[in-house]
Amino acid sequence: MLLDTTEIQKILPHRYPFLMVDAIEEMERVKRIVGIKNVTINEAHFQGHFPGKPIMPGVLIIESMAQTGGLLLLLEIPDREKKLLYFVAIDGARFRRPVVPGEQLKIEVKVVTWRGDFCKLDGKATVNGELAAEATLMCKMVDREVFENTPASEIPRQEPVSRSRAGAGPAAWNCCARISAAYQREIVNAARDCQIDTHAIVAPGARVGARVKIGAYAVVGEHVELGEGCMLHAHAVVQGPAKIGQNNVLHPFCSVGGDPQDLKFHGEQTELTVGDGNTFREFVTVSRGTVGGGGKTTIGSGSLFMAYAHVAHDCHVGNETIFANGATLAGHVTVEDFATIGAFFSGAPILQDRAVCVYRRVDGDHAGCAAVFAGGYRARDEKLRD
Repeated sequence: MLLDTTEIQKILPHRYPFLMVDAIEEMERVKRIVGIKNVTINEAHFQGHFPGKPIMPGVLIIESMAQTGGLLLLLEIPDREKKLLYFVAIDGARFRRPVVPGEQLKIEVKVVTWRGDFCKLDGKATVNGELAAEATLMCKMVDREVFENTPASEIPRQEPVSRSRAGAGPAAWNCCARISAAYQREIVNAARDCQIDTHAIVAPGARVGARVKIGAYAVVGEHVELGEGCMLHAHAVVQGPAKIGQNNVLHPFCSVGGDPQDLKFHGEQTELTVGDGNTFREFVTVSRGTVGGGGKTTIGSGSLFMAYAHVAHDCHVGNETIFANGATLAGHVTVEDFATIGAFFSGAPILQDRAVCVYRRVDGDHAGCAAVFAGGYRARDEKLRD
């Protein structure tokens, strides 16, 4: 035994009758912990759950997991007496068998992710090696003093995500929480002067820069970094891993950083990198890279992507380009600085694995060069003079 009840109470703020872990048997710092909960008939909840047929409530098994995992986290916090851990979400909870007085719960909790004040944990509870319950838990660390001095009516509330919404998108969305404005102002890096609508969905693992604006029903997924001054209009979607630079504007229903549309893609860790000052109009789609193409899609700075434009996996787009309405790039296309891609152009037949050179405008089904953009040279020269 690593920790007994007395030592546990020096770390956890819980006390009888709500201390749900009696001992700690195993522990790997910031990775894994195994605790013990002895289930006894003299616990108060058995008086009504159920008379003549005592069964440990499932929510208290989940609470045992949370306290065991919370102990692992609090051990890493020097001023833990000033902190509290709050539930943010519970996902995938399953109860496999009843737990009754006289049995001993063995609780194993593993850290999945821990970024800033948010942590995601996987928990399992077994009795004599038989699985009794399992769940994925998400919690947020808060300052005890702030909440002790805040009226109950003003404490931020957790608004649940419906199961249909959580199950409709990528697996990463299952851990996204629709959270109140007060929580959103504290996301990961406590971004300043942000305006995040209470109906937006922001993953706990997202990093939000200063002065970011996120509209209603917009979605920011896990492993997304939004630079300062970005604006996501209502219903815009950014998925990750993706690093979005400063002052980018994403209009309604555009989708940036989604999975590549490639049959060879099987969920590998790939990314999208976007520079500064780009505009993505309605229904624009930009895919992340694939392992076979180098694992990264890149977009420079100052470009305009008009409605319904598409940039596929492993493309590399330069600075100050223009993609007209419906312009489409297949995978592995390089577009250099100041190029213009014409309306309804498709890069699939000709431009795959090829480059569109600087100051060129490309039109037509066979990707013919329609014009040399002489104005681009003048624009460049003017910038150099400035």
